Amino acid sequence: MSADGGGWARLLRYAEGDACPTGWTAAPRGCTRGGSSASTFVTPPYAFSEMRGVVRAFGFGVSDAFAAGILDIEGPYVDGLAVTRGVPRRHVFSFAHGITDAYATSGTGAAPNCPCDGGAAAPPFVGLDYRCEAPADGEVSGVRVWDNVDLLFDGADIGDPLCVAAAETAPDFTVVLPEVSADVVELRIVANGGATNENIDVVAVDLWVR
Repeated sequence: MSADGGGWARLLRYAEGDACPTGWTAAPRGCTRGGSSASTFVTPPYAFSEMRGVVRAFGFGVSDAFAAGILDIEGPYVDGLAVTRGVPRRHVFSFAHGITDAYATSGTGAAPNCPCDGGAAAPPFVGLDYRCEAPADGEVSGVRVWDNVDLLFDGADIGDPLCVAAAETAPDFTVVLPEVSADVVELRIVANGGATNENIDVVAVDLWVR
């Protein structure tokens, strides 16, 4: 990830093996949610108007990206990780876990897929400020499992041909806010279904602001 002109300050770094940030729950490899959602909050070092960084995670079960069709940022509008700021929440960036490639109803055009594979579009407040990837297999013989092989949001091992080289599968991100903000940043692991049905295991976060 390029420094792109400098002036960046680290907001949050988490790596596999570290203690989970306050509010998140320990998972097999990293951190997850135990209930409907799990949030950790970070105070920025100074007011900022740009954020960049990377997130890595493993998928569980049959998450379905934006298929729930929830248009309220306060609700579980994405299966994955929502990065927001302030109260009420304002969107910064989203990481969506599309339905596993091996699931029987995950053919191109099915709503639970990532948008690049014909899945449901992100809500208007998200726009194009998201990444989406589907794991190889989150279900085996009808049993929900962690896919600890296909790392999500890394830009690699993209199983859906239409998503290869799509913007939403890039391995990092940069977003420009509509105004300068000193708001506290929230990272919320969330999904519209229960944690025993769909979930993510966050194993790396590296976020910077300026």
